[in-house]
Amino acid sequence: MEPIASQNQPPLIYPAPKTETPVEKANLDNEDSIRNSVARVNADMRSMATALESYFIDWNKYPTNLNSLTTPIAYLTQVFGDPFAKGNETLKLGVSEKNYWKTYSVGPDQEDDEAEIIYDPTNGTISEGDIVREKM
Repeated sequence: MEPIASQNQPPLIYPAPKTETPVEKANLDNEDSIRNSVARVNADMRSMATALESYFIDWNKYPTNLNSLTTPIAYLTQVFGDPFAKGNETLKLGVSEKNYWKTYSVGPDQEDDEAEIIYDPTNGTISEGDIVREKM
């Protein structure tokens, strides 16, 4: 997989693999469904952050793709799907050579901003931006 370079950002964003398990999509017509999906994405990214740091402790580097977190050692039992992505995509991962990582969901606007625009629910439930978690 060739990384997609994010403009003026140190991490490289790798294309997200397709999930084999169907992802329960957010109902964008229902605010409760959107809030629940945002909470689920945040919880999944917390679990992913723990897995990334565990991987780093074992290998002294961060993985370059999400599948490395499931095999051969199961830091995660599965790669988390993105409920806001238009297909069966997973949460996205970006890693730099300077021990920096970023994971994100495309967010309720369903636009992939490559984590350049951060989602803020105070701007409205379906506001633009990606839901981001990062280690700097």
